[in-house]
Amino acid sequence: AAAAAAAATVAVAGGSTHGGARGSSAPSSEFDFIRTHDDNHVVECQAFLTPQQATDDAAASATGVGVFFVDRRTLDVKFSVRLHADALTSAETATSVHGPALPLVRAPELYRMRPRGGAVKSGEVTLALEQVRDMFNNKHYVLVATEKHFDGELRGQVICTRNRLTEHA
Repeated sequence: AAAAAAAATVAVAGGSTHGGARGSSAPSSEFDFIRTHDDNHVVECQAFLTPQQATDDAAASATGVGVFFVDRRTLDVKFSVRLHADALTSAETATSVHGPALPLVRAPELYRMRPRGGAVKSGEVTLALEQVRDMFNNKHYVLVATEKHFDGELRGQVICTRNRLTEHA
């Protein structure tokens, strides 16, 4: 029982690899995560995507939500992002995670989510230790670029429920 409680398992539908992110577009539910984890090893983070964080276009009204699970031992990040894409002002061109940056500050792309144009993007990526520290310090954000807003129509800061990476075992 103790071994089962210590297991850190977060599963998502598998799929193709792109830019270090492995993912699938067809989860069976909005967030197809099957998760059992020991809170000492897996940290949950969330992002709420709004146009107000990315653009001043009054016509932009789409939203989205993301869930990220970070395994502190392996530095693997499992993610699922759901977009309400029917409200985008134009076709999506990319959904990606950027960092390190505080809210409303731009940063380089860290990894791109697949598929482009799908309402749900889920997969996994392995980050470097410094990138995980930045994520735990709320310095990553999700950005949805569109044909009309190539610099981003939706943005959401990734906020972690535990804010510090105190050890890497």
